[in-house]
Amino acid sequence: MRKKLRSLEKKTAQETFSLCFKVTINIVMILYAVSLLIPIYWMISNSFKGYIEYYETPTHTLPKHIIQGFKENYTFMFDKLVITRVIPGKGRVTFTVWQMLQNSITLAVLSPLFANFIYMICAYAISKYSFPGRNFLYSLGIVVMILPLMGSGAAMMLLRKAIGAYDNMFLMIITGVSCGFSGITFLMFYAAFKAIPWTYAEAVFLDGGGHLTVFINIMIPMVFPTFGVLWMLGFLGAWSNYELFLVWLPSYANLAFGLYMMQNDLRIELGVTTPQILAAFVIVSIPTAILYFSIQKFLIGSFQVGGLKG
Repeated sequence: MRKKLRSLEKKTAQETFSLCFKVTINIVMILYAVSLLIPIYWMISNSFKGYIEYYETPTHTLPKHIIQGFKENYTFMFDKLVITRVIPGKGRVTFTVWQMLQNSITLAVLSPLFANFIYMICAYAISKYSFPGRNFLYSLGIVVMILPLMGSGAAMMLLRKAIGAYDNMFLMIITGVSCGFSGITFLMFYAAFKAIPWTYAEAVFLDGGGHLTVFINIMIPMVFPTFGVLWMLGFLGAWSNYELFLVWLPSYANLAFGLYMMQNDLRIELGVTTPQILAAFVIVSIPTAILYFSIQKFLIGSFQVGGLKG
């Protein structure tokens, strides 16, 4: 009887501890999620405030004149944001908001698309085929990830100028992948292909298909969710990348570079206020938010475990 009571008390104590642990974890995660929403709330709220109202109440209270703040701040980016760059040999080049939007879409869509395709091909070859030097390439890719290569910027600049990729957006996109068998993207594709049984390929071979058929009809659809997630992350990174246009593409400008100029070099020239900068941030972040909410169900729903039918 005593043993049963002790066992029951022990089980009750374990269940109580487990419940308290789960409740604590949930509370911590909720508080963390709320802390991430606070800067977003602050940015959106102050983007609807006028210049005087913002400096009177910058950290609290909702905007008093939303329509007036919208007209004053949100229309500013489309009316006055014009970037002018002085290009050696080309003179002054002017970019409107719509031209910068076009460059942002081009880079954000094509750059991760091409880069992920290169990583996917390399990962598939190294993970599924045995050839001399396969283990060496995989080990070399890990070493390249570990070694600091920040000092290679000058050499990369000379190399891209020599091959004509400097100040050329499409060549910059094509040459963006410096090592196709290294990096976290390669490792994620490598792990995804490793998890796929080679039995699928053998079934295709029995039906008369070849290696290209296996890759296109079997392997790519099965790693497509991974490809989609990595493309979306690459899209977000390229969309907010202003350093590429600042250093490597001086004859181009995207929205991120325009915001960089607006809050630094052009702030006094254009008379930009902080609420107007925040409104520009909100406008630029809308496409990324729409992209995420529109494809998250598709990406999550695409993860499924398949099998061979007998």
